[in-house]
Amino acid sequence: MPAAARPVVRPLALERYEIRFTASAEMREKLRVAQDLLGHAIPSGDLAQVFDRALTLLVADLSRKKFVATGQPRRSRGQSDESRNIPADVKRRVGARDQCRCAFVAPNGRRCDERRFLEFHHVVPMAPAASRRSRTSSCGAGPTTATKPISSMGRASGGRAAASNTTVEPSMRA
Repeated sequence: MPAAARPVVRPLALERYEIRFTASAEMREKLRVAQDLLGHAIPSGDLAQVFDRALTLLVADLSRKKFVATGQPRRSRGQSDESRNIPADVKRRVGARDQCRCAFVAPNGRRCDERRFLEFHHVVPMAPAASRRSRTSSCGAGPTTATKPISSMGRASGGRAAASNTTVEPSMRA
């Protein structure tokens, strides 16, 4: 089986792009079924409209899973003070505040634009029996999260004490 051609994403005009890739027979069949099912809404079967609808649903589903995005959030049942879980309401605030991207800001003031491999992190390390309210959270991934190691006693390497905070102040890093 020959190697698939490299995907193409090429600007054609302002806010218009050519997107070209090689699809499997299985994907082509899914596309045909989607076009048929959308026949009432998209009679022409326009591929751009079909893909736009599919990606809109996919992004909403993945955002719901990653950032607990929902139109009607439920009230938290609470959790123990020893829990390392980052509560859903915190993840929602982080996603909204950081626009679902890395929160890292370089010394020159440039913000990282990464959206891949985002993870939630505690900015202030958890000390034994620490309260959930006494730590902060962060989200990040990739090379921008390279930071100095922090020991289990809450001191950054180099002897500086890690900052303590009495509020949940999450952020994301990619």
